[in-house]
Amino acid sequence: MGGDLNKHLEEVRIEYSKKKLSRSDLQVDPIDQFRKWFREAMDAGLPDLNVAHLATIENGRPTVRVILIRFYDENGFVFFTNYSSAKGKAIAIEP
Repeated sequence: MGGDLNKHLEEVRIEYSKKKLSRSDLQVDPIDQFRKWFREAMDAGLPDLNVAHLATIENGRPTVRVILIRFYDENGFVFFTNYSSAKGKAIAIEP
C-alpha cells in the first residue's frame, strides 16, 4: 500500500531547484527582495501567492502557522488575526 502512495507522491512532485540563491543576488532591503520574488512567482503563475508562514514563540518554543498576507509596503506586511487567538497573544507578548 505504501509503495503505491510513494509512487503517486513522486509523480506530483514539483522541482524547485531551477535557481540557486546566493548573497550577491539578494536585495539589501528585504521588502524589495520580497517584491522581486512576488513578481517572479506571479510571472510563473504560481498559486496562493499571499500564503506565508508566521513563527512566534510560545512558552519558549517556536510555533509556526500559515497566514495570508493582505497587504505589504515599505513598512512591512499586513495580515489579519484574532487578537485573542494563541497567535495574537504570542505576538502581543513578543512582537
